[in-house]
Amino acid sequence: MIQRNFQSPNLKERLEKKNVNVYSTGLNGNIPLISDGFKIEVLTEKDGLAPKKSKP
Repeated sequence: MIQRNFQSPNLKERLEKKNVNVYSTGLNGNIPLISDGFKIEVLTEKDGLAPKKSKP
């Protein structure tokens, strides 16, 4: 991921240290989100649009 996409120079690293999934259309392609009202699934074009379970 290109660091300059973030306002804070180390935002990506701080989020990853907290085990937050970070997505970028530049790396992952299209990133649709699907929700049943309780959970969110993240799909990515790069991963073949396979569902990824969100963290509770």
